Amino acid sequence: MFLYMFCLLGVEDRDTGQPLYVNNSSNSPHTHRPLFIAMGKEEVMDDDVERVMKEIKELLEGPVRMGDCNVYIDGKMSLVDSKFRKNMLGLGGAWCMLCHVTVDTGCGRGDLEPYDFFFITRSGKEVQDTYDNLKDDEGCVPTKTDDYAERAGTSEAPLLQDFETLDSLIFLSPLHAIMRVFSWVLILMYHLMAGILRWSEGKVVLGSSYQFYVAAKKRANEVVKAKTGILMDAPDPTGKRGNTLKRDICKRLLGEE
Repeated sequence: MFLYMFCLLGVEDRDTGQPLYVNNSSNSPHTHRPLFIAMGKEEVMDDDVERVMKEIKELLEGPVRMGDCNVYIDGKMSLVDSKFRKNMLGLGGAWCMLCHVTVDTGCGRGDLEPYDFFFITRSGKEVQDTYDNLKDDEGCVPTKTDDYAERAGTSEAPLLQDFETLDSLIFLSPLHAIMRVFSWVLILMYHLMAGILRWSEGKVVLGSSYQFYVAAKKRANEVVKAKTGILMDAPDPTGKRGNTLKRDICKRLLGEE
């Protein structure tokens, strides 16, 4: 299920640029208004996305008459879920939507030489050009073993053909910011408790240190449950799959409670 929301960020006089209204709480759900709910998983949302983007484009192309005023609108789709964003970009096999670094390199199993940091190398045009160069006569992207250097995770045609919109989807952060930040804090805490200074949770990478990481995670969760009654960072016991580390739990643990 996906909920499309609308948020007004500001209003200004088009001739003078004078602000008439500024939304200082754009991250608050209280300043968002629902447009519609789309039922289904990310893989079947293509028609809905195309319809929404078409309506947004129509709004941006011309003024909307409100009373005696012409209102010009500037807006973009934002805060797209990470998996949904991959589907829209046609990057279903990409490890990173910002660059072309492989999972082995990103997880410390490869070499970043001659740089010790990641360049942002993807763009809307580059995503479209890669697909155009790889597609066959039927519009499909052929795949083969160890072809990441050539394909860079490209799996299908980008859903949108507008480079500016594709750029915005590449550079936007995914949803669930509270959960992602809290997960990062937990991973850091587990590593420090275990005395592990290598950023990995993998059994193969950590080797003999993996047992200490597991023990640290178990000990931290036991302390939190004893003090708060919250089952943190554990398999969901309700049978709905996933992890117990949901938004409400993160807010409770990060809040005054």
